[in-house]
Amino acid sequence: SDKIKSFNNEDNINKNYQKIIDSIAIEDQRVRDDKYYQAKQVYYKYIKDSLSNKTIDEFVQAQKLMSEWFHVDSMNIKRLLSLITVYGYPSEKLVGVESYRKAFIVLLHFDTDQDNSILKPIIDKALFNGDIAPDDYAWIIDRRLTWCQGKDPYYYHMPFGLDKLSEEAINNINKERRKIGLRKLYEGVEIIKDDMSVSVKEVY
Repeated sequence: SDKIKSFNNEDNINKNYQKIIDSIAIEDQRVRDDKYYQAKQVYYKYIKDSLSNKTIDEFVQAQKLMSEWFHVDSMNIKRLLSLITVYGYPSEKLVGVESYRKAFIVLLHFDTDQDNSILKPIIDKALFNGDIAPDDYAWIIDRRLTWCQGKDPYYYHMPFGLDKLSEEAINNINKERRKIGLRKLYEGVEIIKDDMSVSVKEVY
């Protein structure tokens, strides 16, 4: 009870840290609006086609927006990692619930750290100290494995192939999930499948 009260005590919040995270988050989301997502589709369409004409205006404009996106992400993560070195991991106790979520999203977007070699020691320590939620920890790990490396998820927080697991695989995954404080696979969730994808809806 005392610990819950201390987490909700505004006196514990580092207001300066909170404000900087909030400003970083604004930039993170600014380069993820519809204009930039449309540019991303155009950019990668041309990049994947080695024979495409990369001098036409459509690609040049898309490339300009993507360069800005990459630059913003790079500056954001450098700044946030520097802040973590000074202040510690941006936990709910340190920066409040909303700023914790904002900082997590910026860290989640750190896809240039494809094998989590930079971030994993930081989130390992944060998990041990109770500064990052197990779900969020698992999300970062699984995102890098699936999106960046083309591998299977480790914790299956990202449900790629979730519906095709053997009983033995499920048991092994549940052992790893338990180690970081996650519920068993399928516990409290509904698996939603269609022709294109598999998703998980939390029921309780």
